[in-house]
Amino acid sequence: MPPAARPASGEGVGCAEGPRGGVWYWVRLVGGRIAAAHVCDPALAQAAALEHVLAGARDEDVAMIVRSFGLSAAGADL
Repeated sequence: MPPAARPASGEGVGCAEGPRGGVWYWVRLVGGRIAAAHVCDPALAQAAALEHVLAGARDEDVAMIVRSFGLSAAGADL
């Protein structure tokens, strides 16, 4: 079988610019089919930072601070 006709196997990483930063993708192919994939949205890093930002915040400022991060629940679910 010529090399071009063999099903692809391997791994790859890609990045696309999103409104809050880079969205990273990792994909593993085995025999031309997706065997595993992972997507990392920048909301995950921002959510981790939120805990530290809120540590010294006054109660009346918490809602404004959380909204200013523009976090997406859909992005965190990735």
